[in-house]
Amino acid sequence: MNKRYILLLLLTLFSTVASAHQESEQLHTFISTTSLQAVIGASILIALIIAIASLKKNPSKSLKVILFTSICIISISTTFYVAVATIYLNTTSESGGPVHWHTDFEIWKCDERLDLKDPKGLSNRIGTPVFHEHGDQRIHIEGVVSHLDSINLHNFFHVVGGELTSTSLTLPTNDGITTAVNGESCESENAENREPANSASNELQIFLYRITNPSATHKTGFFYTQTKLDNPETYIPAPYSYVPAGDCVIIEYGPKKDKTDKICESYRIARNQGHIQELSSEIEVNNGS
Repeated sequence: MNKRYILLLLLTLFSTVASAHQESEQLHTFISTTSLQAVIGASILIALIIAIASLKKNPSKSLKVILFTSICIISISTTFYVAVATIYLNTTSESGGPVHWHTDFEIWKCDERLDLKDPKGLSNRIGTPVFHEHGDQRIHIEGVVSHLDSINLHNFFHVVGGELTSTSLTLPTNDGITTAVNGESCESENAENREPANSASNELQIFLYRITNPSATHKTGFFYTQTKLDNPETYIPAPYSYVPAGDCVIIEYGPKKDKTDKICESYRIARNQGHIQELSSEIEVNNGS
């Protein structure tokens, strides 16, 4: 095989990889696409070289050297590229490398609980490899997070095929798309017929349960607070695998209020078992004394 032809194939492979690198918007997307592309491209080239070798009944010694050297160059170059890209991503990412964080959530519309559509396929997830849900009402963050703002609540709903803003919700469910927009009514059944309830104060509200004394190793002895979020793009999940200490997010559409009585199942069980308790003003004063 002509050495120039081999060199041309290698340059084509790596120019494609470099092009994808330049066009990627986020480093974690760059790693997941271009590294995979490099491995696939290298595998194709090696298979092509082996196929060419098999067609030669009595290949010359020089051809054998060329083919063997080509395979070594492709393998080593691809391995080097993937290794360097991975190290670069880990060292420059805002997460400091791969993470495994979880946040539980519940969605309520007019006191009716809504569920995100069930995942399908071998991946068993909805979303991206880094940012997804497995049909368990839990946000999974698994991998390298290049920019923390890419894992905000607004972007989570974007990657699962919906949308969440401070005033509206679009949610893909098993029964189709469900929406909630500020000012819409919640229907209520009266004795005679169905009439729209007062919609003046109905709005989308986001409540956050967060542990104030979190630990990555402990599962008990926690205190939590509940706050109301104004903007889903400002929320970044707490960096913990267990829930709690990971967060609980309640997305609720209904009459305006300062506090919700809804709570994630993981938090409810932990509270009932005495593993967590709400941080009251008295406890806060005592802890600060």
